[in-house]
Amino acid sequence: SVWRARRPLREVRGTRAMAEGFPLQPLSSVAAEIAAANAAEGGGERVVLIAGRPGVPTPYALPVEIPRPDAALRERGLQLLFARAVTTAAAIVGTAELGVVAEHDETFEWLKDAFAQQKYVAEHLAQYGQPFKLSRSSPEDVPSELRFMPFVSGGDDQPTGEASPAKRSCSTSASTLYIGVDYGRSDVKCAVINGLGQELATYVTRWWRPKGADGAPEEREYLDPAVLSTIDEPLRVLGEAALEAVRLAAPQGASELRIQGLGLSAAGCVRDGRLCGLPPAFGGVDAAAAAPVLSRLESAVLEYVTERLGDEGAVLVDPKAATLLVNDGDASAMWGAQHLDEASMGLFLSCGTGLAGGIVRAGGARCGGGVLELGKLVMGLPASPADAAAVPVHDTLRGA
Repeated sequence: SVWRARRPLREVRGTRAMAEGFPLQPLSSVAAEIAAANAAEGGGERVVLIAGRPGVPTPYALPVEIPRPDAALRERGLQLLFARAVTTAAAIVGTAELGVVAEHDETFEWLKDAFAQQKYVAEHLAQYGQPFKLSRSSPEDVPSELRFMPFVSGGDDQPTGEASPAKRSCSTSASTLYIGVDYGRSDVKCAVINGLGQELATYVTRWWRPKGADGAPEEREYLDPAVLSTIDEPLRVLGEAALEAVRLAAPQGASELRIQGLGLSAAGCVRDGRLCGLPPAFGGVDAAAAAPVLSRLESAVLEYVTERLGDEGAVLVDPKAATLLVNDGDASAMWGAQHLDEASMGLFLSCGTGLAGGIVRAGGARCGGGVLELGKLVMGLPASPADAAAVPVHDTLRGA
């Protein structure tokens, strides 16, 4: 669905539109203003941002039209270019590598200096595996298809078209169980279905840690997950939630059931089935110490379940059980695909403490090769330099 505010925009400073409630000029308004000025002045400068990404041979390329160096709106155009560059790297693709095709040397130098001044942006982008790098590219580097985003099968985590283990091992037996776990900064939700797609149980819990000195989970202290200081603590919450859902799905006396898959929906940056950086819910743990678990978090949750189900004979875990980790926006899209009309496409949002998105086609193929961290989209520019402090900015991009 599309939400429309009663009066989303109002005219200010002549032709500029400002977002209701904030002294913010939407980027669409900035771009339209610059396009009109470029047309009146006989043209502008065409810049192309090229975002590299592992596993996808075709980079994401975004053209941006800005004024020429001697034009009146030149500074505004450069600000627009920086906003588009941050959005491309942080919100769409998830990359620490940006190439720039520019007609004028000073355009590249201005953009390079802008990133150097915004240390928060560079620090955020470094979670993608390397220090942020901005380089000059040539027109020959621009791919034939602009804004290219590949689509992958619903159960795949790589944009290659190859079937994932999750897709290959799917069973349609009533005695087969699949666990879904969704976590955010607020809580953890679980569901168990069988191979027929029937929902057997759901379970929801807030984040917690044991009250007792012995660490037994029966007595719990509920809290902000950011105070959990070791990776074992949030892993225990995820694992115990999954266990409780399984116990509800297989009450005492049930015939033998077998878990063949676990899917984890993460409120955090996920690229190609792997967490990038430290998720907000794990903000209190040491990132370096937690990295071995975070790199395979979905498998670690399944192992936790496997170890503790050993004495509960009614439910077994298949040694070849599949796991899958996706962003919570992708999880919403995978669920919503079943409601799409044939040959249609949908954008699904997951609105929690943050905002994530997933794009899916009817049939389940979802958009891959990016992160779609929509909470990090740069939506506009301050209407004037004096308004900068009044414009809301994502925590991790507060320097932008």
